[in-house]
Amino acid sequence: WLPRPGRKRLAVLLPGELRCLERSQTWLAALKQHADFFICTTAAYAEAAAILRPAGLAVVEQHSDLLAAEADLPAGSMRQWHKLAACCRQMRAEERRRGRPYRWALKWRTDFYLLEPHQLLQELSELDRDPDAGLIGASDKLFAGRRDVMLRLEGFWHALQGQFLDLDPRNSPVHLETILRGDESAKWYGFGLPERLVGRPASV
Repeated sequence: WLPRPGRKRLAVLLPGELRCLERSQTWLAALKQHADFFICTTAAYAEAAAILRPAGLAVVEQHSDLLAAEADLPAGSMRQWHKLAACCRQMRAEERRRGRPYRWALKWRTDFYLLEPHQLLQELSELDRDPDAGLIGASDKLFAGRRDVMLRLEGFWHALQGQFLDLDPRNSPVHLETILRGDESAKWYGFGLPERLVGRPASV
């Protein structure tokens, strides 16, 4: 499904610290022929990010607005979602420069190793067959979809304000029906739901 090198239809978004990057260098080098990379990371990983020759690179410490926003986040886990928004902005800027949008976008954490990367790319291309398709993925480690669907997550870090269970254990804004209807990609085990509510399930 991949286009000829040079006609890039896939945007790869790499928000956060680029841990374990060396394990995926071979696959990333092959993917780079067909995709543009957009990275938002910290100064500790700036050198590693530059090696990937991304179409867009933002180092948090070099941008006062990014640095200030991250300092105000109520939970550390929100940082990757804030960086995802920065990657989306870079992607849209590149689309304006080249005069056409990407077809798909893939958000990936570099500490998530892909055993079958070609299977992922095949599943991504199959989303085009279903106009109502959402995202494919594995929790926050990796998810992908059509470009317009992925861009809906650009403001997700704003929506997360005050929505963490550990900030107010009495408030649980979790839609259990959605989780029960879904596949195994939801991190249900991280919700800390009370046993009186969910019992002791033997499986997902």
